[in-house]
Amino acid sequence: MITFTPDGRHLLVANEGEPNSYNNVNAATLGLSVDPEGSVSIIDLSCGSAALNQSNVHTATFNEFDGQIEELLSAGVRVYGPNAKVSQDLEPEYITVSHDSRTAWVTLQENNAMATIDIQSRRITEIIPLGLKDHSLADNGFGSSNALDSSDQDGGIRLLNRPVKGMFQPDAVAAYQFQVESYLVTANEGDVRSVPGLLPPPSSGSEDIRVGDPAFLLDLTVFPDAALLKANSNLGRLQASRVTGDLDGDRDRDEIHTFGGRSFSIWNAGGDLVFDSGDQFERTTAALLPASFNANNSNNTIDTRSDDSGPEPECLVLGKAYGRQWAFIGLERIGGIMVYDVTDPRKARFVHYLNNRNFSVVPGAGTNPPNVPSAGDLGAESLLFIKAEESPVGKPLLVVTNDVSGTTTLFEVIKE
Repeated sequence: MITFTPDGRHLLVANEGEPNSYNNVNAATLGLSVDPEGSVSIIDLSCGSAALNQSNVHTATFNEFDGQIEELLSAGVRVYGPNAKVSQDLEPEYITVSHDSRTAWVTLQENNAMATIDIQSRRITEIIPLGLKDHSLADNGFGSSNALDSSDQDGGIRLLNRPVKGMFQPDAVAAYQFQVESYLVTANEGDVRSVPGLLPPPSSGSEDIRVGDPAFLLDLTVFPDAALLKANSNLGRLQASRVTGDLDGDRDRDEIHTFGGRSFSIWNAGGDLVFDSGDQFERTTAALLPASFNANNSNNTIDTRSDDSGPEPECLVLGKAYGRQWAFIGLERIGGIMVYDVTDPRKARFVHYLNNRNFSVVPGAGTNPPNVPSAGDLGAESLLFIKAEESPVGKPLLVVTNDVSGTTTLFEVIKE
């Protein structure tokens, strides 16, 4: 991602640095193993675009954290590439900047963390672990349950609390101010690292594994009902991480870690969770689109994504209109936009769900991408909010790009 600071003086670039391989044995076919360091470039624009040169580019690295790997692991930051330094393993994804243009935050999606950047000193000052979402909680403390539908083979919609912990793993992040404090809003998409050599053979190199796989051992003290949990109608089909969850090093799982939170969250600048939407996304789509609940963006089949990341919140944007602060969150799989009033971050509330997808049309049988225009919008990828004072029609607008259908749609934001 690239983004300007609000004052226009700097351009920030997230340099993700994904590895191509961890396995030099396959160098003949894959090339040499390369794992670039993740970083954030800070480009000083104060000289004007015409005078820009390389001296205006300053790169904030994670090198000073290379000696802190044990502390980071203990705090919950995922650092797990074989023989990778911290600076290689961290992969900056999406950037947001404070209203005063002094501080930036970047999501480290695969690492289930965020980093704080001091723009003036051009330093990454902190790595913030985001922790785990406990799906066993019937009351998450924010007005909802943390239930989830964990199977694509359970006969339909079954939103239940389960002994599972979700890694938030946010993609998009946006910042806003409330009562002089900065708050961060994240779309908790989840992501699986799949790189040759990540895991020893016979693994394919992907960290995901189904809970029901015989190789995914559950600690029988923690999970005395392991055989029942591993049934396909319960947790057997759920994709979990084979990298984390073994807390005592005995090669069985003391916790089941899944990818993404199926939600959006609000954090304070220090990384404390002040709101999470819990299971509201799945409950809303189940109520409004029961025949297509957790469908993929390439088919209309109910439950297709329940064993993975559910509706998969991908993108978000914030916008002010009618005296309130709004959050718009795009769902990549079933599609559509969730709208929340987040004016007070600790009292966020659901307002509306809209979906421009036509579920009566099969989206491109056998085609990739599914390019049947009458299927409507598929795969919300990015959002843009246009303020009323900058809008060509004098009213606030929401622009949605959809990468699967290849469409761009504009919505007028109307008052409640």
